[in-house]
Amino acid sequence: MNQLVDRRVLAGFRCIDAITSRSVVDPLTVAAPPLTLLRNRSGVFAVMEAPGLRSFTAQFLPPTNWPAPSAFEVTIKDPSLKYLARRANISAPQPLASTAPQPVVLYPTPAAAVSPNWAVIRASVVSNAIPARPLPYALIQVQGAGSQPPTGLTNSNGEALLAVPGLGLKLSSSASGAVTEATTAATITAWFDPTTLTRPANWIPNPDDILTNLSSSQWKSASQSIQLGPGQTVFVTLTISL
Repeated sequence: MNQLVDRRVLAGFRCIDAITSRSVVDPLTVAAPPLTLLRNRSGVFAVMEAPGLRSFTAQFLPPTNWPAPSAFEVTIKDPSLKYLARRANISAPQPLASTAPQPVVLYPTPAAAVSPNWAVIRASVVSNAIPARPLPYALIQVQGAGSQPPTGLTNSNGEALLAVPGLGLKLSSSASGAVTEATTAATITAWFDPTTLTRPANWIPNPDDILTNLSSSQWKSASQSIQLGPGQTVFVTLTISL
């Protein structure tokens, strides 16, 4: 005997690679108490239940009193260690007009694989102390390369991997010499939250705390000019005064 069951999903989110913007479909360990999650084969995590919202999941047709979204925290870890562990905030329930899953960006570890034609940046972020101290979980962005600024995150040792796919030749700004240039001038900037140094050893960051408010006076920062080229690797050390 077949039984028809109507069920409404409250929200959804998917993890995407910070370099390629592709969905991460590899197995991930996700903790999201008190949410109940279900992951599909495309890597989308569906929020099946949330506190006080069970009655809204029991029917497919949405009720007229659809509630306003609330913020819930999820913690994501990659067992393969290709991506750094992170926390993120998602909304549930999502507005009825919203059909796309919420994106959660995962940042690669320095050991992640890179493609031969990428412009690769291997960055270290340290303090100005003597001796220099590696600064963990600093947010890094590159301005001037690509339509969206490439973004990365340092690991617990203050090291980060960033890359720019598809960076090609560009017209030269010089009136003489070659018509094209093989490298692109860019600026790399790191932002660091000094309170990170007081966190416990097993603390997991939420990079969006910095990313959504880069101009905050809470953060300490440092910048440096670099030249990027396809198939080339640039090594950068950014020193932040604390």
